[in-house]
Amino acid sequence: MSTEIVSVAVRLKRGIARSSIESRLEELSGLIQEEILRGKVYNWRAFMISQQEADFEQVIVENLQVLPAFSTLISAIVFGSLTANDGEMLKFTEKLDHQLFHIYCPSQDEAFSQDLSLDGEKDGSVLSFVLSLIRMSTRGVNTKIINVNRLLLLLGPPGTGKTSLCLALAQQLSICLRSKGFPRSILIEINTHSLFSKWFSESGKLVMKMFDQIDEAAEDEKTFVFVLIDEVESLGISRTGSVSRSDPADSIRAVNALLTQIDRIRRRQNVFIMCTSNLRECLDSALVDRADLIRVVPPPGLQAVTRIILDCINELKRVDLLKIDDESIFMSQLEEYLPRLVGMSGRSLRKIPALIYTNSFTEVLSGSNFLTSLGAVIEKQAKHQTDRI
Repeated sequence: MSTEIVSVAVRLKRGIARSSIESRLEELSGLIQEEILRGKVYNWRAFMISQQEADFEQVIVENLQVLPAFSTLISAIVFGSLTANDGEMLKFTEKLDHQLFHIYCPSQDEAFSQDLSLDGEKDGSVLSFVLSLIRMSTRGVNTKIINVNRLLLLLGPPGTGKTSLCLALAQQLSICLRSKGFPRSILIEINTHSLFSKWFSESGKLVMKMFDQIDEAAEDEKTFVFVLIDEVESLGISRTGSVSRSDPADSIRAVNALLTQIDRIRRRQNVFIMCTSNLRECLDSALVDRADLIRVVPPPGLQAVTRIILDCINELKRVDLLKIDDESIFMSQLEEYLPRLVGMSGRSLRKIPALIYTNSFTEVLSGSNFLTSLGAVIEKQAKHQTDRI
């Protein structure tokens, strides 16, 4: 059995509308088949997503000069494939179906996918695990025998990218699932704070009503529903702790309702729930026990720090707020500062360029001024950490 290309993601350049390319997908498909998949482009980069046996592969083509008719519209093309039953990896020789194409704009999806920076295979191993769970569900695994809840729980300190990882997973999975019987995907983000009421026993009813709406959205078996419950500790707080603190009984009813509705919704094979929390110790043990995968997302390591800072520098250069005379000298000096940024959250790292520029009192930053200010920010952060200790 031969393998198939299951997704082709077309990443548009900034400012380009989807409508400018949607009517030309068949033309683009033919050019990709002729110019790219038959070996005329050599500067692609490929990576496997798995810790053990790879079951998902992506190849990114970024040099589109061989497609002059589209080079001004498209910044990159991402090919993806799942292995077939015989385990063979994708070989880019099959005929493309332009209906598999997924078009997305940098203003929306790129912030979640391309700019998501995690170390090593953290994001890849999560993606591979989730794909395996969905595959088990679509094959009709009896959940009374094998417990599959399709529930992901991401833990970690604030600013480490838990919510962004969930959004990126939903975006990537929506692409992969198009050829697996789910041509449409929707993301439902739940505001947990809005589910509490001042009226007695009303909170539990609001939780049930929320899951009724999710169940209604999942009635279409061709639509895959992603549910994001951010800051889930607001809704899934430990009932034991609530009793010891003499919290209102309504909060316990809300937790009970959440647990029972998670058990009810798992009969839907096209629903996947993603939860994030900063407070592992506050979560109810029954909620944690229902999670198929619990992943702690730590602060960025050196590799992720480097990418985040370089992304920020490139953005300042793009809008002409940073001018670097000698790129090689600047990069060599920058490398000396990067290890000292390890330990900061991703959110804090992305604040650094704004702090540097607003404190520079100049219209255009020079490379030397940027590095000097970066050193001052690092010293201030180290002093802050010492004061906290």
